[in-house]
Amino acid sequence: MYLLNTSDVDFAREYINLLPQSFPSHALPRPQLVEVLLKEEFGDVISEPSLSSLPSSDIAKERKKQTRCGAPLSDAWEAREAYIQTWPQVVPKDTVYESLNAYYKGSQWTMPPVCCVCSRRQHGVEVHNIVLNANEEPPDCLTILRNEDEALFPDDEFLFADPRLNGLVLDPDGLQVNAEQTTLYVCHPCNGYLPWFLMPCYALANRLYRGRFPEEFQDLRWIEERVCAKFTNTAVVTRLY
Repeated sequence: MYLLNTSDVDFAREYINLLPQSFPSHALPRPQLVEVLLKEEFGDVISEPSLSSLPSSDIAKERKKQTRCGAPLSDAWEAREAYIQTWPQVVPKDTVYESLNAYYKGSQWTMPPVCCVCSRRQHGVEVHNIVLNANEEPPDCLTILRNEDEALFPDDEFLFADPRLNGLVLDPDGLQVNAEQTTLYVCHPCNGYLPWFLMPCYALANRLYRGRFPEEFQDLRWIEERVCAKFTNTAVVTRLY
């Protein structure tokens, strides 16, 4: 009785839940659809129409409702088709490969460039490029990085592939020199001082350069450096200006 008296939309949902692949393509009487559901649920035990025992007035009302409400069944059929079309589909291989490639590139660890002024590698810090084209003089603000303690270091200590930079206390790893131009990599903190002709606090020229290791000590590990060191410190004091 529930299937006969329920609304068309609720009945269509019940039918789709039980028989999603055999939804009728055209309107059928409600008792006939109920019989199909009962046979699907209980098997061939229901050999005779199970609805014959129902009151004839209910069957007549149901038939009138089916003829009068053909549109809701068509709407239910359209809803079923839309439901099938929106069902999760297999992800295309191109999308999978693009996602894997994006994950691979995003998970790669890249070494940040060296700042030629302070010789630091800093993650998440913007690096500015100072480009010197051929026959172009370096900016005047770089003159504050010139070596003032010439007696402490040998004459060839601050010689670079680009002779325009000779005499400046710079880290050669932060320079890129080619035939067309020279690029100086400067971190954002140091770049904030140079345009104002101010010495960056962590610049090598700020009396923080102590020369290069001898060749014998170039490849020492940290523990070997600790063993060879005459003095070890537990705190570092930096002179700030």
